Amino acid sequence: MIRFALGNHNDANSNAKMMTAAADPTEQLLKDRTVVIIGPDALAQPYVSEFESHGARALKCPSVEVVDLESHERLDEALEHLYGYDWLLFTSVHGADYLLWRLQEKGREFDTIDDLRVCAIGDATERFLQNTQVHVDVAPLNPQTRQVFAALNQFVGGKSGFSGLNFLMPRAASGGSGRD
Repeated sequence: MIRFALGNHNDANSNAKMMTAAADPTEQLLKDRTVVIIGPDALAQPYVSEFESHGARALKCPSVEVVDLESHERLDEALEHLYGYDWLLFTSVHGADYLLWRLQEKGREFDTIDDLRVCAIGDATERFLQNTQVHVDVAPLNPQTRQVFAALNQFVGGKSGFSGLNFLMPRAASGGSGRD
């Protein structure tokens, strides 16, 4: 049996979680096995190499393709009216990156969102926002909807704390032709 351990992926020099095998790498313990690795190519490659070193056939399957919006009209309108929102709720690095990119494209600084509360769902999203100097007020330990609302509920002081709050949640949509 091969035991794989996830390495430290918080290292600034590492773009991926690295696997290390507890078994002798010359053993072909996964010979005649196929492993599908789902995720972005840059993150999947270390896994591919490790599994292949143990004899497996490793297939990469990208899980998300990020493309540009066909129209920025709705996003630009939301960005122009950020004063009308109380919270930004980021569900992914892609959504956070895209919103911040669009802010810059419109000639605005990241501090534009300093007056808003920010919820980052997922460790990667939280790290991305912190690395771009965006404050994070709530980072639920579990990304499931029920736990996200429980964390927000606790932060705002109960259900009555939600009254009158406006949330902006940039999220994926289908469309267009890749951002330059």
